[in-house]
Amino acid sequence: MSRMVEGLLTLARAEPAGSTVVLRARRHGPTVDLEIRDEGAGMTDEQRGRAFDRFWRAGPPGTGIGLGGWQPPAKR
Repeated sequence: MSRMVEGLLTLARAEPAGSTVVLRARRHGPTVDLEIRDEGAGMTDEQRGRAFDRFWRAGPPGTGIGLGGWQPPAKR
């Protein structure tokens, strides 16, 4: 889980200097909701729909953090 958060924060920090990155964690009984927000362009509806598809990338090959490998741990 820590590698997933590190990857998401790395992407968020890649935004232009002076951009805001917000990290929130909320505990709900045995689970935690984690929210990371930045001021980037974000994803299209299509990209959001495919974000957790295994091996799918929004950008060119070799970019991104591969969220598909993180969905099962993130949903636990």
